[in-house]
Amino acid sequence: MALSFEQIKRYRASWAPVAKAYRELGGFSTEEIEEERLAILRTVMGKPEGKVSSKDLTDRQFTKVLGEHRKAAVLILGPGKIEDEDAVSRRRIIFRIDELGLPDTYLNEIATDAFGSSDWRTLPRPALLRLLWTAKKRAKAHSEAR
Repeated sequence: MALSFEQIKRYRASWAPVAKAYRELGGFSTEEIEEERLAILRTVMGKPEGKVSSKDLTDRQFTKVLGEHRKAAVLILGPGKIEDEDAVSRRRIIFRIDELGLPDTYLNEIATDAFGSSDWRTLPRPALLRLLWTAKKRAKAHSEAR
């Protein structure tokens, strides 16, 4: 099964800090870094030898590989140096809500009514997603009313 374009982007983004850490902190050569990347793939895919490619990962294997990348990064850089994927996702959702151009006071009212929180920017990720959907509908209705 081939990875989707989005999965390939996530794969590369998850490997990049690991490769950088190997290069800058470990003094690894490009070849050694590539061998480390392939070793992770071989382990996850259950192929101790032979050619492996990230493009051949199943969805389950893909998820495992991302976890292995994260473990490697934490081992090299330490636990406080790797940004939580949930925090990155929350920032993206907040950015998308901001792009809609609705005033914060209005978004805070929605957050208070729907989630019991007076500051929409502090909502957990699932609530932010629901707020994004609601805000999109309200922004569309508001623009159609003009």
